[in-house]
Formats: sequence, structure tokens, C-alpha cells
Amino acid sequence: MIRWFRKRPVIHHGPPVGRDRASRVCDHLDQEFAGSDRSDTAFAGLINYHRDYCGHGVFRDHRGYFVALSTDGYPTTALHLCEDREAFVAWLSERTDEEMSGEAGGLFGSRAAGPIGNQRLSRGRIDHLLAVAKS
Repeated sequence: MIRWFRKRPVIHHGPPVGRDRASRVCDHLDQEFAGSDRSDTAFAGLINYHRDYCGHGVFRDHRGYFVALSTDGYPTTALHLCEDREAFVAWLSERTDEEMSGEAGGLFGSRAAGPIGNQRLSRGRIDHLLAVAKS
């Protein structure tokens, strides 16, 4: 009998996202949202856009700033929403890669958060997405 084992992602235990990185995320979202029509359906996103399930992204719309599951680059299920920028920066700045991967349980480890370790936010992924957004 053959058994297939899925290799679990390697999670680097390290520092949290940090205030500077979280502020740069919000700066990007603010700039992108300012260029939208600001309707109830407009949003700004920091996400790896592609077809089907895109993992977790960071978004802004008329309600505020939020982390959500994404499909086809659009937010589908909000996991955490803050109406206020400073509250979101404070919240995001305290998240760690381990927590956002789902490995630590909690909000990101819940069933609603999707597959553990699959296209999740991390400090490195946030940096990559910000660099791609600049180019």
C-alpha cells in the first residue's frame, strides 16, 4: 500500500510584522483606494492576484481595513476588520508568521481561515507584494 504524505510548510518563528511594515501596507492601500470610485463595491488590495483561491490578502474598502480570504483576487471572507487605520496598523504589527500561517491556532488556524500554510501572509510575502506593487 502506498501512502502519500503532504509536507507541512516550514514556519520561521521570528518577530512580528512590526509597525513600519504594517504602516507601509496601509499606505499602499490608502493610495490605491484613493484612485477608486469609492463606491460600496470598490476596494484596494495587497494580494497575489491569480485565478481561483489566492490565499490571504490585506484589503481596504468603504468599511475599513481587513485581512480576508481571496478568490480571483477579490476578498471573499473577512477574517479581521478595523474601521480605523491606526487600530489596523496596531493589530497587524503584532501578528507573527507562525500565527498568520495558522500553525499557532487562533483566528488564522480556524476552519474559516482556509488551509493552514496555503498562500498565507507572512513578513516576507508582505514585503514581496509591496515590492511588486511599486513596480
